[in-house]
Amino acid sequence: MREALLLLAGDGLVAPRPHGGFRAAPTSRQEAEDLFRILGQIERRSLLRAGRPPALVLARLEELDAARIDAPDAATRLSLERRWHEILLPARRIGPVARREIDRLQRRAARYEMTCLADGPYVLGAVEEHRGIVDALVDYRVAVAARLLERHWLGGLAHVVLHPSVSRDGGSAVI
Repeated sequence: MREALLLLAGDGLVAPRPHGGFRAAPTSRQEAEDLFRILGQIERRSLLRAGRPPALVLARLEELDAARIDAPDAATRLSLERRWHEILLPARRIGPVARREIDRLQRRAARYEMTCLADGPYVLGAVEEHRGIVDALVDYRVAVAARLLERHWLGGLAHVVLHPSVSRDGGSAVI
């Protein structure tokens, strides 16, 4: 249990308390803004670096989006969203350092995504954004797809900062 809590602390998801125990790390609008903006910028630049994925990859992205619409719960939808981004930007095309950093930031952003972005209407909008990215890539418009990818993260951010569960002061619960 201690190992798991230390790993979570390393990812910024929990924070040690001064006299023992851990506390869920505060969620704040500022952290969400930083995470989502940085993720958008890193993924945009990574896609520009990687270029257009092969047609089989583009078809797999479309399959993941279809599965996401039909997913039974928020955890599955979030898992499919992450997988979509991993397939679009694999380590072999963007480099292992960029992939690890994206993964690390996505783990931190996951608490916002689970709370604020897992409902049906947002998911449908996000899938439409994914389709726009894939369509641009099919047409060999990588720069357009990269801008749409960054905009996808900013669209998620807009939902997060307006969500009532994300506090301005970063309050948290004791674990």
